[in-house]
Amino acid sequence: MHTDELKEALTKVASTVDTLPGFTERVVLGGRRRRRRRLLVLATALSTVAALGFGALAWTFLNQFRPDQLTADARFGQNALGPRAGDDPLRREALAVFARDWAKSLPQPGPAVILHGQPHVYWAGETAAGPAVVLLQRVGRSSGESTMPALVGRAPGETALRLLAVDLPAEAGALAGAFLFGQEDRTLLTLTQPGEVRWSPGLRVAVDGKVTRDFQRLDFVDGVALAQVPPEIHPATSVITTVGQAAQVTPLRPRLASAYPRELARLTGSADRENDADPGTGTGIRQDGVLARRLIAAPTIRPPDEIRVAGAEALGSQGYLDPFRSKRTRFWDLLAGLPDSRSVYLTEVSEGGPTRLYSVLLNARAQTEQVIYGGPGEPSALPVRVRLPGEDGWVVAGQDVRLSWRTGPSAAWQEAGQDAALLPATATEVRAVSSGKTVEFRLG
Repeated sequence: MHTDELKEALTKVASTVDTLPGFTERVVLGGRRRRRRRLLVLATALSTVAALGFGALAWTFLNQFRPDQLTADARFGQNALGPRAGDDPLRREALAVFARDWAKSLPQPGPAVILHGQPHVYWAGETAAGPAVVLLQRVGRSSGESTMPALVGRAPGETALRLLAVDLPAEAGALAGAFLFGQEDRTLLTLTQPGEVRWSPGLRVAVDGKVTRDFQRLDFVDGVALAQVPPEIHPATSVITTVGQAAQVTPLRPRLASAYPRELARLTGSADRENDADPGTGTGIRQDGVLARRLIAAPTIRPPDEIRVAGAEALGSQGYLDPFRSKRTRFWDLLAGLPDSRSVYLTEVSEGGPTRLYSVLLNARAQTEQVIYGGPGEPSALPVRVRLPGEDGWVVAGQDVRLSWRTGPSAAWQEAGQDAALLPATATEVRAVSSGKTVEFRLG
């Protein structure tokens, strides 16, 4: 049979065969089912193997960490808060500014803080000092990982954004997230803290040198509170407190935008002692430990420790020191011997704002008789000029100065030694000579 004849015969046979309805669709569907079954079996096998392998790997990975390391800051999972939280250009600019300014502001040598991951926009809005954005950044130090709030905004007189300050916690879990910025650092922005939050805008110093504080409760909206420091108060003395369990009060000092990155250097442990104080607030006498303390009108010796302890305790117990400041600076100590075995201990105290001078009169047993306020410290050739009670005279002191005194315009000048002196009550003028310059001061 030829090929053409065979083709014709098969065509005639096929034309007489009827197929069941839906036969073609069932054939196609069956093929699909068989393919899906094969894929399902294969996927099940692979997922089982992967689960066993990943489970072992994950268990090994998680066992490398302590439970507290696995506790994340929940704020990183929140959407941005604040009236400008939806302002994408502002948020993008703040993130770019942080990336640009952070590296430039780190103290040298080398970074003491390592950034982990990317910053998170916590809040964006308007303040009395212009637009501001609060970022949260995970950081690692030798003490562990913690969350560092950062503030991006405008410096006074500028239109571009910059990194104004960071609040690096002293340790994991410590309070953080309070800033003072804007003109003269008078705009406060603080993040929500655990417990009730109260704010003292600053320290009030009475005419007798005693200090007091007024506290007010802060109201939080969208995770932050905003406030202003009154013009008569120095912002550097502001403090925030939180009341936790058992009425325990924890202080938090807002970070000053005007002091950044100098404050960052101190937070990372790279600042030297001479830079710890706010510039321009000290008297100019070097800090405690740099210059040997002077025994006035006597050889240069170190005041006994019991004298220093007695003087500090007297200031603290009688209300001359701020109880909410965990750290303060004593710029210098002086000890003067007085008649009948008494002595006077003098010091300059810094608690964030202008420094203050105090004299503590002590009896022969180092017991406090009286505290005398010497007023605010002032940078000058002779910053210490303190009148002692009764006829005990004057205590005068300055850094690297030759001293002399007289009892009137026509009286002769009398030498009083170097750096510090105890002058009689009849002295009316004192002269300080330093680096070839002579400055005279009237007493009284």
